[in-house]
Amino acid sequence: MTACDFICDESITLNALLRRALGQKIMLDIRYFDDNSPSNNALYNDMLHNCLVGYQPTPADISSQAVEVLPADVANVLADCDIGGVILFSENLVSETQIKRLTTDIQQCARSLNLPMLISIDQEGGRVARLPRHLWPAFTGNMSIGAAQDSRGYAASVGESIGEQLRNLGINVNHAPTVDVNINHSNPVINVRSFGDNPKEVAQLGICMGRGMLHRQVLPTFKHFPGHGDTNIDSHTGLPKVLHDIETIEQVDLYPFQQAIKAQCAPLIMTAHIQYCMLDDSQVLTKTGESIIRPATLSSKILTDLLRGDLGYQGVVITDALDMASISLYFSPLQAIIETFSAGADIALMPFKIHNKAGISAFRDLFEQLVNAVESNESLTKKVLTSYQRIKDLKSTITIKEPMKPRGYDSHLTLQSKLAIDSLVLLKNNDLDLKVAKRIIIVSENVDQSAALAQALIRNIAGHAVEVDCSDHQQAMQYIDSDDMSNTILILAIEDKQSAVTLGGVDDLLAMLEPSLLDKSNLVQQLCLLKAYKDNGLGSIFISFKAPYNMTPYIQACDIAVASFDGSTFSLPNNTVEGPAFDALVSVLMDRTLASATLPINIS
Repeated sequence: MTACDFICDESITLNALLRRALGQKIMLDIRYFDDNSPSNNALYNDMLHNCLVGYQPTPADISSQAVEVLPADVANVLADCDIGGVILFSENLVSETQIKRLTTDIQQCARSLNLPMLISIDQEGGRVARLPRHLWPAFTGNMSIGAAQDSRGYAASVGESIGEQLRNLGINVNHAPTVDVNINHSNPVINVRSFGDNPKEVAQLGICMGRGMLHRQVLPTFKHFPGHGDTNIDSHTGLPKVLHDIETIEQVDLYPFQQAIKAQCAPLIMTAHIQYCMLDDSQVLTKTGESIIRPATLSSKILTDLLRGDLGYQGVVITDALDMASISLYFSPLQAIIETFSAGADIALMPFKIHNKAGISAFRDLFEQLVNAVESNESLTKKVLTSYQRIKDLKSTITIKEPMKPRGYDSHLTLQSKLAIDSLVLLKNNDLDLKVAKRIIIVSENVDQSAALAQALIRNIAGHAVEVDCSDHQQAMQYIDSDDMSNTILILAIEDKQSAVTLGGVDDLLAMLEPSLLDKSNLVQQLCLLKAYKDNGLGSIFISFKAPYNMTPYIQACDIAVASFDGSTFSLPNNTVEGPAFDALVSVLMDRTLASATLPINIS
């Protein structure tokens, strides 16, 4: 079959058909639009590189205006290039009325081809949630689901609840569930986003969650193929490499994807920007002429031979964001797009920034270069047109009927609260009664988490004469020498460094450039604090707000230890700080019999 065999309408040229196809194969980020922002993608990548080598940009370096109303310039490029999809971030999402207006306007840009726009979001739940948390419950995340006794029931219910929230807002694609099997204790980017370290459980929970979303007419995205669970580098900031043997790859990394494909519940699969040497050790030249092992996103052996050939996948393959450092620091936007399409990817996610008029003009030039490059390559033309058909088939499954009647905020909130309690794991439980405490001292490196926990304590132990203080290590140590320290309890809460994906994306790299909360100096200081309280006959509680890897020294040093898996917070207009985990934590600390969950990971 030649490229011309794809042309059914004699009135359309191959060039025009390729324009349609290539436009549909691109999903753009419309997070910002501001003429004062960096004028081109090269400047953005220079700034990204500077961040990674230690330079911290000032607010003057990056000026950005969040898109809450679709700008005319953005609408025009979406329509003119027949762009197939967009991805929304928290900056785009303010209120129900505003979001519905934005998604309606975006859909209007797709009218020329009579194909609906894919409007997508990263609403995984827990740490990665883009909808305002005070309006749409985000739950406590995948690892909390994996820890709960009724994990499959929760996976299905949370998937359906998230799907209902999105569908009601006009969002039809969710880049979730994450089905990476987290077997690396040092994994900075997946961690609690995984259901656990058992491939069979991860597969089943991913399938349950995906089916829940499908039931609410939202397309799930299973990610990150062929597996991001054993990396110690965040692909937002570097290029990870997995050195698994074939047996481990098949039994661990690939297993959840294989099962989801068999279950026919994976309409989209997202790639991983990871080098998998045993799957493809071929080399590719970077934009600087350096030869490196192909990342999976750019590998035909992985996306075509393995995923489509060996695993029999017939759905749509979407790349992870191409602006991530693991791709953008090595390849130009045009090279990255062509390489991913040549490898077998159907949709290029966030390949180019259109955050101002200059960016839009540059994107139009890039699009012309892309059309010309594909049209001059018959083999690539055939791949692009075959991919275009897969995208059209996917879009034909998107219903245009009204969504199912929403169950309402209270229903989602009840589910969130129940999961938050049912997912807490009691790692140590000595005799310690909060109800007789006169003073509770909270020490956490995160100010919002301290405030949320303090306010939850005050709400839930009302009627008891207790003083709750948020403190730092030095002050907490000084309290020991106070005159009246009887019935004092220390709560030490730990959360390690965030990934860019938690905050939104690579644009948020600056906010990550803080020292890890688990470095050696902090570890010694924190253990000394726990030991001092214990040695002085005072109560001590340890709380982990992420997967409790490497937490054994803390657990040994305290009276009570609890794994929460989620420390997400949000602020309300009345200056209170909340999060689904905090009231649940206080409930379990007051009555430890409520803790019924078990760790879905091995922390030894």
